Amino acid sequence: MDWQIYVNLGLIEQETKNSKEALNYFLQALKINPDSAVIYNNLGTIFREQKELQKAQAAFQSAVSLNPYLMEPRLNLAGIYLEKDDLFKAEKLYLDNLAVNPKEENSFLGLTKLYLQQKEKNQAFLFARKLLRYSRNPLILVQAGSLFASQGYKKTALSFYNKALTIDPFNKDVYLELGKLYGNLGQFNQAMSAWSQGLEIDPADGRFKGLIKEAQKLIETQR
Repeated sequence: MDWQIYVNLGLIEQETKNSKEALNYFLQALKINPDSAVIYNNLGTIFREQKELQKAQAAFQSAVSLNPYLMEPRLNLAGIYLEKDDLFKAEKLYLDNLAVNPKEENSFLGLTKLYLQQKEKNQAFLFARKLLRYSRNPLILVQAGSLFASQGYKKTALSFYNKALTIDPFNKDVYLELGKLYGNLGQFNQAMSAWSQGLEIDPADGRFKGLIKEAQKLIETQR
């Protein structure tokens, strides 16, 4: 009768891409504890993986209603609204999260993406600055850096990558994206230096070797 055991079993099945069995475990957990926001959120993630967006949306809404202090259901629900191009509802969910936790970094990132998409540069950079100030998560910082790099804001992207490296100097993904940034700027020696550092961290990652070879070819063509 311990619902959390079924939740954990469901998460294990979800990690191994066995969504059908994961769904069964989450439904068993729900029978024991029908008022759990966590279970509804997990159900929503399964439905979303199965492309059943209406069911996913209903599950996330139930989770938000049951526990308005839980961040993840609103983030997941915002993701669905973004897929539907309902930016107003997505924006409200991110702002609701920040009303509960003013330093919630996933909401900072979500709002930054949303405002860049809407060409609202001032609002985008407002939340980007907050994200850069408060985030201690290298993964989120790399995502933000790549977002700004793709939009042509190279200096801002570099700021995010540098902070990610300050927090975790052995994160190979930072070196991967940092090298791409330098490569797009035509600074191939610096790009190769970044990728070489990533290769030292993970010699088995073939992406670094491939990118270094491409950069060497480009340098040769410039001579």
